[in-house]
Amino acid sequence: MHMKIMNKLISFYTRIATGRNILRSIFSLLLVYLCINLLTLHYLKAAGISDFQAALDSRYSYSPAEAFAALSSFQPAGRAVLAKITYPIDFILIPVYVFFFSLILFSIFSHITSIKAILAGAIIIPFIGGLSDLTENVLILLMINNFSQAVVFDLAPAANFFTLIKWLVLVFNLMAIFSALVYLLASEKAPKK
Repeated sequence: MHMKIMNKLISFYTRIATGRNILRSIFSLLLVYLCINLLTLHYLKAAGISDFQAALDSRYSYSPAEAFAALSSFQPAGRAVLAKITYPIDFILIPVYVFFFSLILFSIFSHITSIKAILAGAIIIPFIGGLSDLTENVLILLMINNFSQAVVFDLAPAANFFTLIKWLVLVFNLMAIFSALVYLLASEKAPKK
């Protein structure tokens, strides 16, 4: 069953792993990211919030006390903006992020190997990051919508765990892309036998 699904995914990515689609996914990722940040800043300024700490999902790690301080710094109006605008828009970023990294990784690794397990991993690993980001966002929204010190202290450790996983997967994706590109460049420059 799972091999059938993986074969379909590999077939799908083989059809779409073109330079044009990679450029489209880069553009989509940047556009959604820019929209999230511009809309958040606009609505925070409109709510009169100018002095706030970085949002939790943009940090690498945080303790329950740091999470509570960060969410407190947004004040009720700022938390409302996060809950109604920022995080719902951020849910759009997750599939764009997953598609972007899986397409890039698949495209690069398909030039290196035809081993289906490696190609499947190139597709699946970004999904792990996307699921971690989704779970993190849901937990942060629960903290915002039920804001109290007790709720934040209960949920922050789990949210922090998924934040760490999200960032580790991102670092892994970037390292895999970089190392595969170095391998491809080195193999092109190597003398042919």
